[in-house]
Amino acid sequence: MLQLGNTLANPVWHALGTVQQHLNAGSQQLRFFAPDVAPFAGMENWDAAALHHFEINIPTQRRMYLMQETPVIIPPSLQVHFTVPLYQMICVEFQPAFQEHALEPLTEVHIPQMLELTALTKPGPFVAQTIQFGGYVGVFDGDQLIAMGGERLKVPGYTEVSAICTHPEYRGRQLARHILSHVSQQIIHRGEVPFLHSLTTNEPALKVYQQLGYRLNRNIFFAIVEKQTT
Repeated sequence: MLQLGNTLANPVWHALGTVQQHLNAGSQQLRFFAPDVAPFAGMENWDAAALHHFEINIPTQRRMYLMQETPVIIPPSLQVHFTVPLYQMICVEFQPAFQEHALEPLTEVHIPQMLELTALTKPGPFVAQTIQFGGYVGVFDGDQLIAMGGERLKVPGYTEVSAICTHPEYRGRQLARHILSHVSQQIIHRGEVPFLHSLTTNEPALKVYQQLGYRLNRNIFFAIVEKQTT
């Protein structure tokens, strides 16, 4: 396990305090994205005082995604919808894939198709303005978007690859591999290091990540919580 990049141990908190601070819809203590951008929230630490602040100040009836190295003891006042361990992987020995598919930049005109594809394939949270993270490219069959991917969290020196997905009818053509390679390469060309998050049980995806030069960086705690109305 590499454990590179201290900011990557708490990526949401650091992203919203640095490169993506313009997207912070919360405060300096409790940082989160607007609901039409992403559901992630972060705090610098999770001691008793911080947890109390989190309980009081997160929006009611909005699911908040927590993603960091240190596990959070969720207070009973919050509903836990889902929790799962993730691997954080970082690209340290990039091995590009041969680009045999034409990739097109995705813009706001493609948002309806992007929402449709991500709703079908569930690569992670993707909502109406997630495209603001930038770097999205796609593969089309005629006018139909059949595969896509792009960028998400950004901290100084590192950018996350995210939303890599392929329509079920087009799997087996290495579309996701080529998109991951392209997005990773565009990050590297900016002088940054790509990283990503994956379910620990997604062995086919983990194999592809390793083939492209990604290595395990750290274990990540992930949870979806919600404050109910009183």
